[in-house]
Amino acid sequence: MLAKLTRGTRVAELAAYLHGPGKANEHQYHRGPRLISGGIVIGGNLGGTGDHTGVRWAQELRAAQSTRPDVTKAIWHLSLRCAPSDRRLSDAEWAEAEATFAQQLGFSEHPWVMVRHGEDHVHIVTSRVSKNGRVWHVKQDYSRAQAALRHLEQRHGLTPAP
Repeated sequence: MLAKLTRGTRVAELAAYLHGPGKANEHQYHRGPRLISGGIVIGGNLGGTGDHTGVRWAQELRAAQSTRPDVTKAIWHLSLRCAPSDRRLSDAEWAEAEATFAQQLGFSEHPWVMVRHGEDHVHIVTSRVSKNGRVWHVKQDYSRAQAALRHLEQRHGLTPAP
């Protein structure tokens, strides 16, 4: 499994990308018998499961961000992709993955969402600022994310990233 971690501030642009068709329609995938174009919320604590637009969760993340304008790069974004040779994880398996990341990295009390926009990958987006203004300090988030990733690879029999 491959992971890419970024931090930023532009929630609306990120939501538009995650729920959009992609640069070359690469965000089209089959979900059961339906062909989905763009991302769909499959988890998180914002209550938007099934959302195809991202408007609601982007507003909630911006609202949390606004409680602490002094925090730079308040949006934490992790993309997870299975290796081409791996089987495709179900939404339930991705949901287990998101719970693992939220718990092991310490952002479960902050507003966050998981968006699936491909058969083989998902994105976790969270605010480093909680709704009550508490800041999640991302100290050692790269190494903690790698530890959570290794756990998921072993649990689901996925190809370990180099």
